[in-house]
Amino acid sequence: YITKSVEPRTQDPGGTVTYTIAYGNDSVLDLTNVAISDTLPAEVEYASSDPPGTYDPLTHDLVWDGLTLDSGDHFTATVVATIAADTTPAIWITNRAYLYYGGPEPFMDQVTHLTLALDNAFYLPLIAKKH
Repeated sequence: YITKSVEPRTQDPGGTVTYTIAYGNDSVLDLTNVAISDTLPAEVEYASSDPPGTYDPLTHDLVWDGLTLDSGDHFTATVVATIAADTTPAIWITNRAYLYYGGPEPFMDQVTHLTLALDNAFYLPLIAKKH
């Protein structure tokens, strides 16, 4: 299995987000040569991951490979990233993570979050004057 979450769910361009990827093996079989892949969206700039993975800045792919998932194993990885400062505000960003285990199809989960506009407007109270 693989699941993914993001905090905060909304963020301004230039702000930091943390993706949490939980993965594991609930089957009765031990799995070898497992890989986790997280392709970061173009609007997201990689900062770090724990455990450290292999990041390719050209493809935005973050990979943990050569993993063994014994029956009952459960793990968590975190990815810290920054929303690019030039990202258009008020868009949804979707990030997908995949678990490759040698089966016919990889497991996949995704998380979506919203960028907010930086609002520098000042709103003054309306004042009514009697004549």
